[in-house]
Amino acid sequence: MINSVTLKNFRCFRDFSLDSLGTVTLIAGANSVGKSALLESIFLFFDRYSSDVFIKLNNFRGINNFRLSPQTVWESLFSNYNTRNDIIICVKNDECNQTVSLGRDDTISMSSVQDTPIQLGMPDTGTPLVNNYPLKLRYIDDHHNDTAHFIISATGIALVPQKPIAVVPPYVNYLSTRTAVPSQAVELLSKIEIAGDKSRCVELLKVLDNRIRDLSIVVIGGVGGIFADLGLQSKLPVSVIGDGINKLMHLVLIMLANPGAVVLVDEIENGFHYSFFPKLWEVVGSLAVETKCQIIATSHSYECIYGAATLASGSDTFRFVRIDSKDNMMVPHIFDNDAFSYAVGKEWEVR
Repeated sequence: MINSVTLKNFRCFRDFSLDSLGTVTLIAGANSVGKSALLESIFLFFDRYSSDVFIKLNNFRGINNFRLSPQTVWESLFSNYNTRNDIIICVKNDECNQTVSLGRDDTISMSSVQDTPIQLGMPDTGTPLVNNYPLKLRYIDDHHNDTAHFIISATGIALVPQKPIAVVPPYVNYLSTRTAVPSQAVELLSKIEIAGDKSRCVELLKVLDNRIRDLSIVVIGGVGGIFADLGLQSKLPVSVIGDGINKLMHLVLIMLANPGAVVLVDEIENGFHYSFFPKLWEVVGSLAVETKCQIIATSHSYECIYGAATLASGSDTFRFVRIDSKDNMMVPHIFDNDAFSYAVGKEWEVR
């Protein structure tokens, strides 16, 4: 489990440290203080060996139609677009300290890597790259020191050299309303049905909609989707039932199918009626403990944050963090559970 995160030169974080993360951590704060960026930094840390990790990060922000170049692929991740200072992401977990750094490497000539096999990250744009250079990836922990480079061509992105990974990161998933992918849900449901855990998924979804009797994978026109039995004349696609049940299903499927995963949920409140928030946090908290997953979520919602008091009360698995901006620096304020519960009870503003 992640205990702490330290960031340098990543997006709005010039120098930032967050300690005492819990099994479930809820992050609040005003706009532009880095809530989503914090989730992105953790995703980048764990998905660092994927050639398309930067494409995914752009997609999280709704950016999916752009031409490949360092400016569009990764330079926005650097604080003030300053690629002369490396991005550094340090994660301390139960086992060791781990550091990932990313930085511009002008010591390697792009002409020397023209014949590098490229693993496609995007369709061929057919256009020359502007001001191209390799991005150096370095991973260090107590026992390992590994280096590779991200290389961009007109047809895609590659991480070279491609070799066995000495330290395999845990599974990480970034979930928001925008990134809930139906095909991924089909694959996850297939996985848990094989393992015999589908009834547990149905049981948890009934907390939100007690009409749900069963889930099925239905293929129409060669495309698979998840349909729910509500006791009606015909089964319905889960996505048609509502955004809330669709989001809860994705979250539950991710955790059941990937024990020990790190699950990042941006704006967790989206799609849910405010009256469901206490139950939502009960589901998230109990399933996180059951599956040994770690949940790090953000929220703007007063009701969602106050609904989390049900999880904070009498539990040492929950943490609430508010990020504030002070003198152009992002500062985390960590509430212990007693302080958080007291603030909620007094109806104080903690967002």
